[in-house]
Amino acid sequence: MSSQPGMDEFSSMTLYSFNAGPYPARVSIVIEELNLGDRINYIFVDLLKGEHKTPAFKAMNYSGTLPVLRLQDDTCISECVVITQLLDGLRGGGQLTGKTLKEQAVIHMTTRRIEHEILNPANTYFHIATPGLGPAIEKYQNKEHGQHELERALLGICHFNDILADREYIAADFFSMADICFIAALMVFQIWEQDASEGYPHVIAWHKRMLERPSVQTAYQLFTDARSKRRATQSYGK
Repeated sequence: MSSQPGMDEFSSMTLYSFNAGPYPARVSIVIEELNLGDRINYIFVDLLKGEHKTPAFKAMNYSGTLPVLRLQDDTCISECVVITQLLDGLRGGGQLTGKTLKEQAVIHMTTRRIEHEILNPANTYFHIATPGLGPAIEKYQNKEHGQHELERALLGICHFNDILADREYIAADFFSMADICFIAALMVFQIWEQDASEGYPHVIAWHKRMLERPSVQTAYQLFTDARSKRRATQSYGK
């Protein structure tokens, strides 16, 4: 543990998560990459039962989204980028978010572009153009708008396929927060069993390299196992 002043509040944290969710998968990869698992206690929130919409959960995160990291003083941190920056800082900073100002700017910019152009649109399609988390949760449906969002996400993948033509990683010369975000973006498509990388050879090659990392393998295993269990009892994203 770090002996720096003010670091004791990070010696034990609680992560509210959901194994079948691409967004929580981002943070699970971060935790393993940074070897911080011994500091994290997990509480799994069942989205299909609407546990993220309860007053108790929304008191922690009004948006009702996962993951949420609770510190020892009960401060609750949401948003994957922010959680990543915090956890990376506990290891001295820079491993996933960049050491130089230029690295930090490019990694953050690329992460946000992936969120805006691929991850969030694909997630919107899942919620409003498929059964999503089920009728009890998905109150709003709009297949036309959902299809527009899906097409937007696929265009984003095409763009990043070009970027990956001559790069090992998506935003830097090392594995970063941006790669993790793109991994999660492709996960979203797997919920309805679509291979979003099909036809994009540079994305396929990059994804194969990412799957060699133990942290990514663990995240995919948790994601796949959770979805399989859900399928055994109910339709999920079909």
